[in-house]
This record gives sequence, C-alpha cells and structure tokens, in this order.
Amino acid sequence: MKAVAGLIVLGIVVALAIGSCSDSNRADATVYGFLEDLRAGHDGQRYWLVPSLSNKLLNVSETEFVNAQGWERKTDGKVAGRFVRYRVTSTNQAGSPVKLLWDFCTVLTKSDEYKIVDMSQADDAHVESCKRNVATFMPTP
Repeated sequence: MKAVAGLIVLGIVVALAIGSCSDSNRADATVYGFLEDLRAGHDGQRYWLVPSLSNKLLNVSETEFVNAQGWERKTDGKVAGRFVRYRVTSTNQAGSPVKLLWDFCTVLTKSDEYKIVDMSQADDAHVESCKRNVATFMPTP
C-alpha cells in the first residue's frame, strides 16, 4: 500500500513539475529533444516548423548546452522565441568527426509548442537573425 501511495505522490510531483515548466525551458527542451533524437538515429523532423530543414547534422554523438537568449511578447509576456547555442560532436559527410558550435532559433507556434525554424553554425550575427525570424513567425496571442 505504501508503494502505491508513493507512486501516486511521485506522479503528482512530476505532473506539477511538467506543468510549471517555463517557456524558456520548453524552448530549450525543443532543441535538446531534436539533438537527442538525432543521437538516437532518428531524423528529428518533429521538432521543426518546416521538417525538411532538419537534415544538417550527421551521426550526433555528444551535445553540450552553451547559452540561450529569449524574447518575450509585450502582450502576454510569453517567450515568443529563443536563440539556443549548443556545442555538437557529429560527423561530416566524409565521416570524419567534427565538433562545432550550432545556433538554433525556436519560435512559439499557435498550438503553444516551440519549434525550430533555423539552424546554422555559430555566429554572433545569428542572434539578430533569430530575432527577425521570431518576429516573422510570431503568432498573435
């Protein structure tokens, strides 16, 4: 009986934690989920607003979160989009291992999900590019 009660309490705690996940964490989790999907050998397309853009990384073996920055909508305070940078170890088309910084831009969709809209090798100019992408894709509340 105690084990069942313990499982019920654990389920409630997990549900509360997931329900209170911040927009920033949800946006970051989208990029993390994409990279983990690739590491598991899947295509990761479900994390993209336009799935056909998801094919830039091959054989992902390691990932490391570097930093992130988000932009809130003035109307409701939700994080409309988020720039996320990861260090990723993968292989190039010749099969040689490479470790590069990658920038991801996520946006909040009308269905209240974060989706990746852009991904490119790291460059500080990508922060501004991501801001423009967020403004383009931003749904109205």
